[in-house]
Amino acid sequence: MLRSLVGSEMCIRDRFEGYDIKWQPMNPIRKLELNDPVGMERIRVSSTNETVYVYEFKQNAAGWVQLRLEAGSCPVNTVIDMYFSEVLCGRGTTRWSPPCSPGQLPGNGQPGTVDQRNLRGSWFNSYVCDGRAEAVVWEPRFMYTGHRFVQLHGFPATPTDNTLKQRVVHSDIEASPDTESEGDVVPRVLAGAISMGTVSNGSAPSIDGPQCYEGEGCHAIQPTNPEIAVLDQISHNVRWTLVDNLHSVPEDCDQRNERWGWMADASVSSEANFQYHWIGPLYSNWLDLMVDVQSEPQSNCYGVRGSHNDSNYDQDGKPECRGAVGDLTPGKTPADKPGDPSWMFAFPLVYSYQHRYMGEIQLAARLFPAIQDYAQFLVRMAGRGNTGLVSWKKYGDWLQPGRVQSTDLIGEMSSGFNYIQTLRIVRNTARALGQSEIEHQYQTLMHSARTSFHSLYWNQSAGWYGDGTQTPQVYALYGDVVPAELRSTVMTKLVSLIQHGNSVPPSAVVCDSTPCLDTGILATKWLMELLSMEGRTDLGLALAFKTEFPSWGYMAAMNATTVWEHWEYMNGAGMNSHNHPALASVGAWFYRWVVGLRLNDGTPEEPTWSYGQGWREVLFAPGCVTDPKLQAAQGRVPSIHGPIQASWQVTGNGELEMKIKIPVGTRAEVHVPALTGVSHASHMQVLERGQLVWQPGVGYAPNKVPGITEAYTNDKVPGVTASQDTSPAGHLVLRVNSGDYVFQVKAP
Repeated sequence: MLRSLVGSEMCIRDRFEGYDIKWQPMNPIRKLELNDPVGMERIRVSSTNETVYVYEFKQNAAGWVQLRLEAGSCPVNTVIDMYFSEVLCGRGTTRWSPPCSPGQLPGNGQPGTVDQRNLRGSWFNSYVCDGRAEAVVWEPRFMYTGHRFVQLHGFPATPTDNTLKQRVVHSDIEASPDTESEGDVVPRVLAGAISMGTVSNGSAPSIDGPQCYEGEGCHAIQPTNPEIAVLDQISHNVRWTLVDNLHSVPEDCDQRNERWGWMADASVSSEANFQYHWIGPLYSNWLDLMVDVQSEPQSNCYGVRGSHNDSNYDQDGKPECRGAVGDLTPGKTPADKPGDPSWMFAFPLVYSYQHRYMGEIQLAARLFPAIQDYAQFLVRMAGRGNTGLVSWKKYGDWLQPGRVQSTDLIGEMSSGFNYIQTLRIVRNTARALGQSEIEHQYQTLMHSARTSFHSLYWNQSAGWYGDGTQTPQVYALYGDVVPAELRSTVMTKLVSLIQHGNSVPPSAVVCDSTPCLDTGILATKWLMELLSMEGRTDLGLALAFKTEFPSWGYMAAMNATTVWEHWEYMNGAGMNSHNHPALASVGAWFYRWVVGLRLNDGTPEEPTWSYGQGWREVLFAPGCVTDPKLQAAQGRVPSIHGPIQASWQVTGNGELEMKIKIPVGTRAEVHVPALTGVSHASHMQVLERGQLVWQPGVGYAPNKVPGITEAYTNDKVPGVTASQDTSPAGHLVLRVNSGDYVFQVKAP
């Protein structure tokens, strides 16, 4: 065995000379849930006169099926084929996609048979019977595919509900280290959990709705309170989309002949993984793979030039890619570089999340030179242009409603925005690592880039950025490009675009109703965060409650159990995944602003001392407790210190109950918002398990509750930079040490 291992290593080293071969620590891929089907339909294929059986499972998931054969039921050399798909022919809307064609394999395109057009190939397993007398339980190995339906061919008898079961397979990021959940134990204890509308024991919601075909028009959300159900269903879809697309590395989809590490798709949703799951070393490994691509000795470096003459051509006219990464990691070898700046931005973005959420100071220090090398690649590109910005792009704000690739203008603005974001992350990391010289260097670069962005894209006469649609306003506001005296104007413009729909060409979206969302995979992430930072979580909730196109609720209403690649319901050949993480970024917003549980490390613009310290400093500050459609929310996140839990609930008598449980080694700020009809937060009475904490007209109660170290009023919440703050009544701030607290908030 030892000789074999040594020989294999020598062979590998000979083949990959010039590469540094090393172990890759990561979460193991495990066989997890084993799901029974929820239905089986017998179909006679007219063209072949063959009888096939189509199994439906409740969840679109990555994995395979387990085949069960009764003793002596399968003659020798009988071939049983199992074809996978996410959708069925003849089901769902054809508003954006053509119906299946006659003769289309594997079911002649007949209604009810599997539709494999979006897989870019035919994905199936075959089992050849050996005629054994005993019963058979068989599962394949070294393959997986995303599926919700399986079509069974060649079965020698009449199958039953027990013939096929769905095996779920992905990187094990569900059970955090402090839980007892090993191997195939079901149900597993989730590291993170969230639910909205009820407060119970902190378990993850399970809302699957009535069983019907995805897209058929039946609604998955038909309980007493449909608005709350849609939020929980969206969260359910987000969580499943995240886990289905993690197999050692993040991937863009789990079903078609691609499954590559497209950087933007996986990175815009990556923050949610730190809340829903115990991500462990998976992202650390992904970052190391990006460094491998960055330093790859045989990469394909090609020349690029933006619309403002920014380029990667050196003084000799040759393309240079020092510090650049690609569009995907892993993917092609050798890699093509550079990638689109908005796709390469995954490198600093995921790096910052791993540093901030996991408190990985050593990793931050180790990879900081590589992050600077990447930033300097962009700085050199910008310096060769006419504006001091990066404008070269490939994709832009990908998959806005009604289009795939964004317009040239929004594409170049996407690159400029993510250039500014990169500079900001390097500056913030330098501050956290105590490297003041680098901090000041990047502060200067960031200020210059912002000035250029404003000068280039601000339309003074119209009062908007770019083409006047949503994405440019999001970039300008979240990137802190907008001068202070114009911020309210631009935010008013953005709010109007959402509330009334876009009326400015060249937007291609036709919203079925308002509020209207017109952003792609890049800007959607920052739009939701921006709305809450500006005190408009209420408007974010309106977008989340929506069940008409385009919205996450539209997917839920179409009985989707995962997040789609497009806002549209699309089938057919091409880029039409029904399990895609690019639009799953809303999951992080649910935790951060609906529940209100987030890191207390400042804002992107003004980080505090706890930036990069993990959950050492916790902030519990719900973004909106006055929406009559949402009366409660709760969440649990994993941390290096242990689980952190928080919940809030408006009771039947109009009082607010806020609970938080934080582990040893952490502290928290609890921000108590003013209730409906209360002129100021200081006018409310606050108790902890019946013991007075805050009394109107008196302030911090003299009989202090153990663990509460301070109480005061503050008209601003950390992270809220509101130019249109809808909570002018301020907040009451309670600082607490580790412990378990239950606060009752009563209006005067």
